Amino acid sequence: NVSILLEMNKNLQLPDTIREELAQAAVLYKMLEAKEVIDSKLTGANRALLAIIEPFTGELWTKGRKQYEVTRKGELVWENWKARWWDFLANFDVYAGVDLQEGRFADDNVDWEETDEDGNHIWEDLRVAVCLRKMQIANKRSQKTALNPFTITFFCLLSEGRLEQSREWQFDIAFDSIFWSDIENIVNSSCWPEELGYDDVPWEKVIDDIIALGMEIAKDRWEEEDDDDDYVAPSEACTSETEVRERYEPEMRQYGYSPGFFYYAPYWTISDTAIAVGAIGLCWAIF
Repeated sequence: NVSILLEMNKNLQLPDTIREELAQAAVLYKMLEAKEVIDSKLTGANRALLAIIEPFTGELWTKGRKQYEVTRKGELVWENWKARWWDFLANFDVYAGVDLQEGRFADDNVDWEETDEDGNHIWEDLRVAVCLRKMQIANKRSQKTALNPFTITFFCLLSEGRLEQSREWQFDIAFDSIFWSDIENIVNSSCWPEELGYDDVPWEKVIDDIIALGMEIAKDRWEEEDDDDDYVAPSEACTSETEVRERYEPEMRQYGYSPGFFYYAPYWTISDTAIAVGAIGLCWAIF
C-alpha cells in the first residue's frame, strides 16, 4: 500500500508502484477480456510493453512459442481487479454527476451541459472526492486499503472505453504517456471533499451526507437494473464468501489469498449509516 498525502495543494502525483499495478491490470484486461494477442517476440506496438511484461513473466503470464499466456495466478489477480471494477460501478459511479444546489444525482439521460440561471454548469463529478473521503476515514480507523483516487480514475477511463479508442493501446500504458498524465490531471482538477463546506456547515458533514444519499440512489438504481444490462457487464466477481470458497478454495490455499480478495457485495446492506459512509469493499483490503 502506498500512503497518499491528502493535501489541499491538489498536486498529487501518481506513484510508480500504483502505475505499475494499473499497467498490469490493463494488460490482463486486454489479454483476458479483449482477447488481445501479445506475441512472444513483442513485435510492432507490443514492443512498448517490454518493461511491463518482463518483470512478471512466470508470475502473471508465461512466454509461449508464439504468444504470452496468462497464468492461473494472473487470472486470479484479474478476478480481484474485476471485483474492484464492479465496486467502482456500484458505489462510486453514482457520484459522476451531482447537483450540489438541489441534491440531485445525474441519471443516464442527463444533459451534462445543463446550467443554472447564472450560466454555471450544474453537474459536479464527485467520484474522486468520495474516494478521498473514504480513504480519510479508513486512515483514521487504521484500516489498510488499496483504494486510491488514481485507481478510481483508471476505472473511469476503462469504463469509458479509453483503451479501445487507440489502435496502439500498448503505447497508452507504457512510458510517461498522456494516459497516465490524464489520470493525474483528472485527480487534481476534480472537486475534493475539503472544498464542499459552506457557511457554518463543515465539509465533512457535506461529503458524508452526499455519500449516504448517493448510496440510497445507487441501491434503488441497481434494484431496477435487468440482469443482462450492460451496466454490470465489466465484472463477474463473486458476491458471497461461500461462492468464493466453492470456486477458489485450492488457489486460496496455494497463494494465501483471503476470500475478500475476490468478494464483492454492495455497502447498502450495512444498517449503520455512519459505518456505511466509510465502508470500503473487501476487494480493496490489504491482508
